Amino acid sequence: MIGFLKGKIYSLEQQQVIIDVNGVGYEVYMTTPEILSLREGQEILIFTHYHLKEDFVALFGFLDKKLKEVFELLTSVSGLGPKTAISILSKVSIDELVSGIYQGDVSALTKIPGIGNKIAGRIILELQDKLEDSIGVVNKVSVESKGDNKGIIKDAESALLFLGYNKKEIDGVLGKLLKRNKDEMDLDKLIRDALKELGK
Repeated sequence: MIGFLKGKIYSLEQQQVIIDVNGVGYEVYMTTPEILSLREGQEILIFTHYHLKEDFVALFGFLDKKLKEVFELLTSVSGLGPKTAISILSKVSIDELVSGIYQGDVSALTKIPGIGNKIAGRIILELQDKLEDSIGVVNKVSVESKGDNKGIIKDAESALLFLGYNKKEIDGVLGKLLKRNKDEMDLDKLIRDALKELGK
């Protein structure tokens, strides 16, 4: 297993880069936005995923470790290969993807080129629980007493911080949502509603 590579950008192509690591050139597939952020000769460290199948061996790299985690979740979906996963992450942000999965929004996912209804449905079906587990979210948590809401709020804040939002944004949105619903609270719904607000 190759966990990461640290070296100098030798060349940049449309879908991959070549990284010179002590005189050895590694071809690494990356998302388009990350490739566009690089320049030849630049020293970088990227987190890698080594894909080994009978018909395809390749390295996939990510400047953002969180992006690698989401990529690996996508490749766990049956029928969805690493090239499709990297293509998805080249066209939508993590926030947009997570929001679509949380909300079960097939139409949002099918807007991504190359993703049809079947694949979109499979992504939602297979990743909702995995995504929640990876962020430390308990599905459909509901509490009766107001005192217990503090734990729900804390869990929602942790999940949103994991997704890359800053604390100031999160506090503002959660405060707004809590004013609307001060009684029984559902963690899953609170996160979905917060993602909608943060995406505006």
